[in-house]
Amino acid sequence: MNKLNIWEGLIQAERRLDPAATRQEMVNVSVAAYTGGAITGFLALLLSGWPATSFVSALAIIAMVVVTTLLLRTSRWQVPIWVLVAQVPYATILLSIAVWIDAHSAPGTLALFYVLISLYAFYFLKTSVASGFLLFAAILYASALTVKGVQDWLSQSILMLGSCITVSIVVTLLVTRVHRLATEDSLTGLANRRLWEALIRHEVASANRYKQNLSIVLIDLDGFKSINDLHGHIHGDKILQQVSDALRKVCREGDTAARWGGDEFGLLLLKCDTLDARSIVDRLRDELRNVIRISAGVATWTPDKTADEMIREADRSLYESKSERAQIQADNTHTSTVPRLQTQD
Repeated sequence: MNKLNIWEGLIQAERRLDPAATRQEMVNVSVAAYTGGAITGFLALLLSGWPATSFVSALAIIAMVVVTTLLLRTSRWQVPIWVLVAQVPYATILLSIAVWIDAHSAPGTLALFYVLISLYAFYFLKTSVASGFLLFAAILYASALTVKGVQDWLSQSILMLGSCITVSIVVTLLVTRVHRLATEDSLTGLANRRLWEALIRHEVASANRYKQNLSIVLIDLDGFKSINDLHGHIHGDKILQQVSDALRKVCREGDTAARWGGDEFGLLLLKCDTLDARSIVDRLRDELRNVIRISAGVATWTPDKTADEMIREADRSLYESKSERAQIQADNTHTSTVPRLQTQD
């Protein structure tokens, strides 16, 4: 694993699916937080009666924040991911120095800025990583108060840590809820089209890197519209749920089943060639033999294919499969309706 992968591994898994969008969002949030912090800090300096030495030191910290903000704004498309992760301890250290400078005046007020850092960490980073950074912040904050001889350093530290933990838990729950709504099909519980296609792009990038087999399958339910028309949408929904259950059964560890839209489903099959993919489709047909007939299109990754090209190939294959089935059904219908010639003895 190279250095870049190590830093990317600290990001939440779902955010690694679209690295460009995540990078842009991290930069935008950072710029907003630094800008707000710099303005608030500068106003606090103007309105406070700090000694000259403390004033200069605090002003130097604000200047560093401003410089960081400008660097992020001017190079937002080229900011390395490690910088966006490492700025959590960087901002924590700057804030702790500010606490040390003004420990006797308003340590509780400055402690509120730790909440902003925690929000950033728990929103973008893995929970375990963000928790480690939060512990690091609590240690620095308590140390700054202790060194400056603040009498109630323990209660201040507990208040700071408790506030950060509470806000972080709320953010984690909300982010999890929003992510589920944005990436999960409400009827079947499968991944939706947005998540499935993002996963395909992510896995194609991995396949290019590690040269591993990868296949996708697009699945269409034959005659589903007629079922809805004849038996109603409630019955149709039950069939969709039965199909989703069957997809879960045939999926191996690491595979992803999705509802692509309407009566179309998708499979993302890791370390799977064309023959294996077709075998999985056959197992799915067997699972659904008493439920509904399906058509399927398979596409397997090769080094010259992008994610979009794989999806288009699977879609073409699905169309051909449905056309063949429709032709076979039409031929059977025609044969069954042709009257037999009567022969005379």
